[in-house]
Amino acid sequence: MKIELKTLDELKKEYEEIPEYVLEDYKEVLEEFGTKVEANVNKDEKSIEILLDGKPVKKIHINMMKESEDESEEKTNKLKEIKIKMSDAFKVALSVQKIPMGVLKDEVKMSEIEDKETSMYELVDALADILVFMIGRLVKNGECVNRRFNRLVEFQLTRRLDLLEYSSVNELSFTLEEAIETTGIKSEEANKLAKEAIKKMQPDSILKATSMKTTKTSIMKIVNKLTELGLDAQIVIDEVSKHILSRTGKIENGKFIKDANVKVYEPDYDKAVMVDIHF
Repeated sequence: MKIELKTLDELKKEYEEIPEYVLEDYKEVLEEFGTKVEANVNKDEKSIEILLDGKPVKKIHINMMKESEDESEEKTNKLKEIKIKMSDAFKVALSVQKIPMGVLKDEVKMSEIEDKETSMYELVDALADILVFMIGRLVKNGECVNRRFNRLVEFQLTRRLDLLEYSSVNELSFTLEEAIETTGIKSEEANKLAKEAIKKMQPDSILKATSMKTTKTSIMKIVNKLTELGLDAQIVIDEVSKHILSRTGKIENGKFIKDANVKVYEPDYDKAVMVDIHF
């Protein structure tokens, strides 16, 4: 089939920061084949095979393809339609942080959510948001960050979050809040409950939960969990990056508060689905 590839400028505009090696490789593709090519598109593998005389000669990521107007408007709700138990989503959101269930036993009553459901989308969104905060911890502590997370680092730097005074209590409250929200509790109340739970924790436990060693382990656990769920973790990262970079707002009490009445990009995590998901 005939498809059209994005230009370098279009790619840079969409992703804002791309590793140099990716740009160089893609530049060679455009110089050799141009933007209009014959190709096989594999949506399951998220790949494009460029064809020359009917034979595959180069494989690139599907995100390099320019979407037609019809394709760009097409959006599925696959993950929103997959229902899972709230209690299971909550357990996953805590486990990737290496936080014992007992930390929130008074704030979240498991018996009250055992028979309730949430969507797979909400769980993936919580994991993505927790990942954003985890990368923020690394940036604030001057740690090296893998380039696959470049756009999450960009968010920290453009919002000047790296200059805020580091607080283990605040950092833990941010990620606990995301876990609590998987139970259907709204952000403001979830933040309040997270802080109440932290007040009962020992200082050493808080420091351990937010240490760089624990944070790096948690990042790997999140990426692995997304893959285990049948998702392309990099696409999830790209989608949550688009979301947070589309927000505008200000810093209040160490947290970024988004402006009201601003159209914010909604992450399309369905793009990341690689295989049928079974929780």
